[in-house]
Amino acid sequence: MRIVVEHFRATVAHLLGGQAKTIVVTASRKAAVCWARATEAYIRRQGYPGKDAAYAVDFVIEPADVLQAFCQYRASAGVADESAPSVVHDLRASWKRLACSTASRSSASSRS
Repeated sequence: MRIVVEHFRATVAHLLGGQAKTIVVTASRKAAVCWARATEAYIRRQGYPGKDAAYAVDFVIEPADVLQAFCQYRASAGVADESAPSVVHDLRASWKRLACSTASRSSASSRS
């Protein structure tokens, strides 16, 4: 998680007026909680100000079930809002278009 945190600080944190966030995808809720705890501990050890919330995205399970599962690991867990899966799919498509555009520009500039 050190690499994720340091990459975020160096290349992402300043974006969106300092409101940018990062997403780490894990294989399970338990793994997500382990990542969150380890990341929070790393941030504290480094003396960085940390965020006060972690977010989970689950496209299959009902929000109440997700909340119940996360409460096993973090008593302060909550469901603030639900997002439509289409939002994430639209964002992914935008990132793919940006990546293709960036790769095309990079390839063109290296040929010059």
